Amino acid sequence: MRATHKARRIDAGKYRTRCTVEEPVETVADMHSIEITWTTYAGRWLCESPTNGREYQAAMTTVPMLRGIYRTRADSESLAITPRMRIRIGDRVLGIDSVYDEGGERREVVLWCIEEAVT
Repeated sequence: MRATHKARRIDAGKYRTRCTVEEPVETVADMHSIEITWTTYAGRWLCESPTNGREYQAAMTTVPMLRGIYRTRADSESLAITPRMRIRIGDRVLGIDSVYDEGGERREVVLWCIEEAVT
């Protein structure tokens, strides 16, 4: 058993952003081309931490690659998230750049994401 001073708590109130994690499904279309469609993998609550000032950059210039750090509680679904997947927050689509378990304690999964231009 851990000593109480070494136990790390997770503040449940920081997970305020609702998102949908989507995974790609590849299908073979006409002329042997591959079409990618996105299906819902899981719904998650995230803690959003932008790595740069979104409002400042939107005011100054158009930035095609806004980055952010998103944290979610670790469970069997969130530990299975891979960089091939993406997350959708409202009408924003973010490609997952990397996924890791912070501290190796299976408490939080950290997603580094890059916002994609939706066409």
